[in-house]
Amino acid sequence: MNQELPFSGQRSRLSDSLVIPLLALQDRTRSAGPLALLLLVLSLFFPNSAAWGQVDLGQDFGLGGLGQAAESDPILWKAEYRLTPDKQQGQLKLTADISPDWVLYALTQKPKQGPIPLAFTLKSGKEIIELDSFQVDPAPHVYAGSDPSYPEKEVQKHDGKVIWTARFKVVDAEKLAAGPLEIAVKGQTCKIDLSSGMTSTCIQVSEKLKAASAGEIQADALAATPVPVESVSPASAQSAARDAGEWKNYPLALVLSLAFLAGLILNVMPCVLPVIGLKIMSFVNQAGANYGRIVLLNLVFSAGIVSVFLVLATLAAFFQLGWGGLYQQLGFTVLMISVVFVFGLSFLGVWEIPIPGFSGSPSGGQQEGLLGAFIKGVLTTFLATPCSGPLLVPAVVWAMAQPTFITYLVFFAMGVGMAAPYLLFGMFPQLVRTLPRPGNWMVIFKQLMGFVLMAAVVFFLSAVPPKYETSTLALLVFLSIACWLVGQISISAETPEKLRAWGFALAVVGFGIYFSFYLLISKHELNWQPYSKAKLNQLLEAGQPVFVDFTAEWCGTCKTNERLALNSKLMKSYFEERGVVTLKADFTENLPEGDELLKALGNEATAIPYYAYYPKGEKSPVHFNGLFLTPQSFVNKLQSEQELRKSTATQPTNGSVAPGVPTAASPSMLVPR
Repeated sequence: MNQELPFSGQRSRLSDSLVIPLLALQDRTRSAGPLALLLLVLSLFFPNSAAWGQVDLGQDFGLGGLGQAAESDPILWKAEYRLTPDKQQGQLKLTADISPDWVLYALTQKPKQGPIPLAFTLKSGKEIIELDSFQVDPAPHVYAGSDPSYPEKEVQKHDGKVIWTARFKVVDAEKLAAGPLEIAVKGQTCKIDLSSGMTSTCIQVSEKLKAASAGEIQADALAATPVPVESVSPASAQSAARDAGEWKNYPLALVLSLAFLAGLILNVMPCVLPVIGLKIMSFVNQAGANYGRIVLLNLVFSAGIVSVFLVLATLAAFFQLGWGGLYQQLGFTVLMISVVFVFGLSFLGVWEIPIPGFSGSPSGGQQEGLLGAFIKGVLTTFLATPCSGPLLVPAVVWAMAQPTFITYLVFFAMGVGMAAPYLLFGMFPQLVRTLPRPGNWMVIFKQLMGFVLMAAVVFFLSAVPPKYETSTLALLVFLSIACWLVGQISISAETPEKLRAWGFALAVVGFGIYFSFYLLISKHELNWQPYSKAKLNQLLEAGQPVFVDFTAEWCGTCKTNERLALNSKLMKSYFEERGVVTLKADFTENLPEGDELLKALGNEATAIPYYAYYPKGEKSPVHFNGLFLTPQSFVNKLQSEQELRKSTATQPTNGSVAPGVPTAASPSMLVPR
């Protein structure tokens, strides 16, 4: 069981792209940077305008992830099939190129052992072909209890390049020829911290591959089966014996006692520290109250804690999601960041949460409310889920291997353990009365806790994959605007005025979600590979067509072109039809090899954006720069540069060179070695 996924290893960097308006004015973006930024903003607010041509908008939004392709996907997938000459049989081939330091869990990974197993599903073509079981080459690496992230578990995972093949029988050759086969891929990929061997970031794999015909295969070649793979069906997975871990021989009474202790220890774990202020202010608000109310408030607070543990028990019993597993879901992580952020804004005085006494403010004579106490208990527990204290992991492992009722019982014991201090305050109200009385000091204390919650937001942002960092930060901007709008309404305002303010604020939040996770994220991301001199030379020696994008995170024009032109359905189709390999020379940080190539192409100022296209079999590229608002304008520019180059090559040279056409440099100059 991964104990602190995804916070146990390397922390992802926060994107610099929110400072684009300042940095875009640097020398590298002097080719229309400010104009690009203006056009980018306009294009995002008016996506249906005719000026934007074929810009593709929209993005899948789900709990498992906001969108599928990443700017630097850890896995590049490829799918194809071949038919025998008689068109009666065939072979489906799926290839995964896994980035260094990343792993992909295997088809044969047992679902109850921790990571999510790989699964292939034929989404289209079920009536066209009859697909056999997949085989894999090379076989997965098997770690029988020696994987640091999943101790005492059998973990099966792949790295590097992996190929799966499956034979199939053709049912309808005519329909098969009419379109590609569509295969859905589900699973889990994780980045490995080489210093500890622990997983540092995990992403759910969710891909839809389209396999087109790649020629013929002889019938005897279908018999070559590298390594047989038997997929685990849901029925067999449910009936398989589940490992109870190191506590497998412990009696139930002992496990419940240890689970109670594990929940109690959670109160002092680092992840819970941001809500210590909520607890203290809750106690302060109770000081001086009557005995019955103190007992009731602490019971309700404890009920909020236990309710979350029961939800976690449901996820463990029916969905095999262990402690911290929720934070592998991007949607949940973004939701938690948003909740903590708006609570922090409330503590800082931007707005007031409309729950009596929730913020602990002494103004207005508000006392602690039952709903506020319950929500505080819920928030406290959710903030504890990224951490795992001593005894907690073996307790969860043991519980997940038991019948459903026992699973709930163990999680209930953990919840009661975490709630024990508040139940103690309820049983002995004299402890509450020793606290200071509510007063103006609480305003300063509340504001300090607001900064603590903002620090928690920064901590949780480390769980967001790099591709979604900018989108998450953009959403927080919209949330702050919405909270500010609500905060402008006087507490004595009439109900219709309050409803209008809340309605407008909710509209801002809705637009913020659409803007951040639909408009800012490209749906048709190209399969970018990082540029290197060696990689480019290798591809050109093999006669491979190559496209190089010289870009940077802080370059406004670059990001405009990528969003509006490059990462689009038209460009993806254009490059895939020609078998073009797309390389990204990223100048976000110093890239000497990129500077060297730019200068060899005649770009002495090394200004970006810049683009170089090497046609198939050629080592001298077509290269150009500029701002492109539509995919078609980029294709037109690419084609016009190629035509200009061809016409120039057929004309007698007088020493002059047409703009955009490479000089008569040797291939070694254009591709520095």
